[in-house]
Amino acid sequence: MAITERGKRWEILHSLWLGWMLTIGFLNWIAFLYIGFRVKQKKWIFWGLFYSIPFVVFVVYNGIWQWDLLYTIMNILGPLIGIVTIIHAFRVRREYLLRLEASSLMTRDIPTTSKGERWEILHSLWIGWTFTLSFFNWVAFLYIGLRAKQWKWILWGLFYSTPLVTMISIGPPASLPTWLANLVGFLFLGLGIVSIFHAFWIRRGYLVRLEALQREVSENEADFKQQLESEINQREIAPGQSTATPEKADHGAPHRDPQEQAAPSSRPARPSPSTAPNHPPVEVNNTLEQTVAERPNAGPISAQYPLPLAYSYRLVEAEFETVRILKELYRNAEGLTAFLASLALALAPTPAGQTKKGLLRASANRLATFHTWQLSE
Repeated sequence: MAITERGKRWEILHSLWLGWMLTIGFLNWIAFLYIGFRVKQKKWIFWGLFYSIPFVVFVVYNGIWQWDLLYTIMNILGPLIGIVTIIHAFRVRREYLLRLEASSLMTRDIPTTSKGERWEILHSLWIGWTFTLSFFNWVAFLYIGLRAKQWKWILWGLFYSTPLVTMISIGPPASLPTWLANLVGFLFLGLGIVSIFHAFWIRRGYLVRLEALQREVSENEADFKQQLESEINQREIAPGQSTATPEKADHGAPHRDPQEQAAPSSRPARPSPSTAPNHPPVEVNNTLEQTVAERPNAGPISAQYPLPLAYSYRLVEAEFETVRILKELYRNAEGLTAFLASLALALAPTPAGQTKKGLLRASANRLATFHTWQLSE
């Protein structure tokens, strides 16, 4: 009678781990490690570590103890532990198959990620590093730790690299005591096998974290691209001449700090073209001061300013970005300086002698003023 609804064939295929029992106390512990990692049961993992004690003792201490004594102990413990593990394995087989069927039913219709099976396989190729045992298995854990920004996997990678680092540091096994060489060999083989199970154990968590990180990066890139496009559009459209609707303008506007929004602006508000009132025609006989005073939102520029100052200040007030305002201020200051210098030269008497030569040298013969005279040799 079948234990599960999958049938006898499925149960036999998923009971091949019992073949490790034929090693009679040497490698039977691998079976319990396998089923423990497969259905995520720590109790079976601990049983596997417990059953591996005779094997560890045999590998590590055969160079310290006399061979006859160790051989006698292993002859007694080996068959005894082998029989105990066989009975234990058949007792947990039913529970293992039921747990495996339940876990497969729970995850059958629930994919690991939304990227699809092909994406999951491509991003699981790092598991291949674990099959090099303790040579390069640590590379897999360092890779996924750095990729998914998980320190615990990076630390596991450093831990799995200890056998290789130890072997490189202490030199060839032939120059070591027998027990130390056996210990290094056991760690090299044992941690290599454990890292394979560990990699399959954390594979699902890694794929879920990787998908979440990639989604976050794509969203940040989309937001940044949208912000750049809105800034470019604001620079191309002249202030006060935008034809976009309020909904589109709010959607494309860059994010502003709430403190900046709450703070009162020192610049006067500008009405949009759609809401600006229609002003009555201005009579030609009215003075400039009356015309400016009657127009609302005329700005802080006084009508008494001369043309160079008024024009320059109007250009500065038309800007809305700090960098562009500073650039306009420096350009206007340069223009006003040149205007005043030229005006001073025009009002001054025509230079001659050393003064004329100094002006020609300073202007590189390209001096121009509002006056009718010209400096020439």
